[in-house]
Amino acid sequence: MQLTQKLATSNNIYICAVNWPKIVHTKIAEENIMKIKKILVMMLTVVMLTSALAVPASAASNNCKDVNFTIKLQDSNIHASTETYARVKKDSSSSYINYTTRIDKTAASGPYQFEAIIYGSKTAYGTYVDCTSFKLNGERRRKAIVTRGSRGLFYQTVYENFGLDSYGQIWGRRFNSSNSGIARGSWSVDSAGNYPHYN
Repeated sequence: MQLTQKLATSNNIYICAVNWPKIVHTKIAEENIMKIKKILVMMLTVVMLTSALAVPASAASNNCKDVNFTIKLQDSNIHASTETYARVKKDSSSSYINYTTRIDKTAASGPYQFEAIIYGSKTAYGTYVDCTSFKLNGERRRKAIVTRGSRGLFYQTVYENFGLDSYGQIWGRRFNSSNSGIARGSWSVDSAGNYPHYN
């Protein structure tokens, strides 16, 4: 009682004496809350950046980078691209062909239509076999007839037949005698994105 009376003689001293522990406690709590808020903001920023930069797993890991192809289509035989030998197959996605532009954005050129075929092998310099014309169950697939000015996908079974890190190679065949010439465009052995299938 005496302490209270003495302190009460000065309002300033009284306020400091009575409220000082509460003020300190409140200040510490506010600092902790601010620290927690800063941490939460940083975590949220990291999550948002990760989400924005994230790409589908297949797109990140597969071999979907376009390269050019040049295929001679001057007879009824099947011919391999002379511009790209073989590409490493990373997943079971369809192969992609762009008969609209080459990788330098110049226009694709060649016959109006041709049949595209992917050949596959376990190793880069192994024996290549047709992996487009037939399904895994032996059923014949529709031919992948590519029309100049189009982009799309075509089914093949390189990954299913030979596994991870096998090789795919683009080949072509003249569609008919009026579609002879040299086809030039771009392609990738794996794909990312949604396009119509040729076969």
